[in-house]
Amino acid sequence: LCITMRRNAKKPSQTVVDDATVLLQPLERSEAKKSSHSTMVIRRLRKYFPLLCLASLVIVLFNTTRLPLGKNVKIVQQPLETEQQPLSGPPNWSVKIGKPRVVSPIPDFARKKYYATPQRLLGSTRRALDSMGWQPADPSKDDKFHLVLRWASEDLPQHLINTPLKPWQRFNQLQGTQSWNLKDKFAFQMRKYANNVLGIESLPFIPTTYILQLQEDKERFLTHLNQENGMDHPHVAKIGNKAGGTGVSFLAPNSESLKEVKKSLESPFRSSLESYKSHYIIQEHICTLLVDNRKFDTRSYMMVASVEPLVVLFHEGIIRVSGHQYNGTDFSDKKSHLSNVAQGGEKKILRELPLLDQHFSENKRLKQRVPQGLSPIDHVKNQMKSALGHFVRAFQNTSFTMNNIASYGTENGYALYGVDFMIDQDLDVWLTEVQTSPGLSDQGQKMYKYIHNIVEEVQDRQSKGQYVLPLSSIVGGWEVVYSEEDGYVYEYEFDRSSDKKKC
Repeated sequence: LCITMRRNAKKPSQTVVDDATVLLQPLERSEAKKSSHSTMVIRRLRKYFPLLCLASLVIVLFNTTRLPLGKNVKIVQQPLETEQQPLSGPPNWSVKIGKPRVVSPIPDFARKKYYATPQRLLGSTRRALDSMGWQPADPSKDDKFHLVLRWASEDLPQHLINTPLKPWQRFNQLQGTQSWNLKDKFAFQMRKYANNVLGIESLPFIPTTYILQLQEDKERFLTHLNQENGMDHPHVAKIGNKAGGTGVSFLAPNSESLKEVKKSLESPFRSSLESYKSHYIIQEHICTLLVDNRKFDTRSYMMVASVEPLVVLFHEGIIRVSGHQYNGTDFSDKKSHLSNVAQGGEKKILRELPLLDQHFSENKRLKQRVPQGLSPIDHVKNQMKSALGHFVRAFQNTSFTMNNIASYGTENGYALYGVDFMIDQDLDVWLTEVQTSPGLSDQGQKMYKYIHNIVEEVQDRQSKGQYVLPLSSIVGGWEVVYSEEDGYVYEYEFDRSSDKKKC
């Protein structure tokens, strides 16, 4: 259409008028011929229409995805035919996209000062800030502080609601997290990203999930139970808006609870499991590794160091070990299947345990899947980083834009999130959820104390008209997994097992 109109713009005015009456209803052909003024307007519209059309196309493509679709993203589910090689490392950050963004500098009177809502931001959080030379401030007396820290579930104090933050201040929360903080919405968006962006049915690191609100998913789950021997395997039912291990139920193979779920979904009446208020999902049960015959998962961390341009960091974090011995035949004892600290679990450092090395040495088949030269722990960590890169891409246009901080009045933002993974017996990683308000222990304090210096350096660089990366403050185990200004998303290729052991 653009090309046709541009060509016709060079033709005699009679042709222009005739074509315009076809495209621009409601002008009648006879009226268009009689009006020289209309002809001139139409000719100008025709002349500039291709430019407007192309400009609109550019805007649509830019808002559809910030990075080229498929760039630096490769999901490998089948064995590789060529020799497997780990990612060589991050780029040197010298090739940039676009111009650097300029923001207001941090005033000297506000540097290294913060305000934190007192109810829950205590303990390790404040100790971490104090250890890096930060000082608390009282906003009721003045606004001479750089950072505002708030727990995601708490409201801002009234004096901060009534008075927008200064452009140079930074707030530790982003709006838009409701699109993934609910388990059903998280699963739906990750599936949508896999379908529309990657062109695959599902992401291999997301457990098979059935969103019971969706008729299609309900039918798939019933087919799984009735025709695919699903009744012989355990499942996990979750209420989407619960956390800390609450709202989780384990459905044992051929158990009465699983039969009740099946009966409820087969009923012609809509059950509570399909309620939009409960956000119910059912997932396959993952057979994970055990630590001293206890289940565990990993609590990694994701830091949004900058919203514009979007820069995201990863920290491998800690593992959470269940406080109860695991019994694979008893699903009634929920605590033996959960590793949440709220359910009696304890926190450890994965690198300090011989678990992965020992399991790797005892299973020869794993040596064919782990890329040569990598340790088991790095193989696992690389999977986490790659999964996190996909998560950021899936939610970049809903959760990680300037629109998510526009109401605060600041020029940029940052945030810290918890990312939960499980590790199965093939050393494959499963992403289970991302949380907006991750708890911090003394182990987390070692990681947490660096992030505010990162925020400070990002602002210092932008205020000088420099690109965000590289940052000298990225230390303490933090690594870049996503950088919009560099067109970079971390990727990792390996042979993921397709023959999983059933519990």
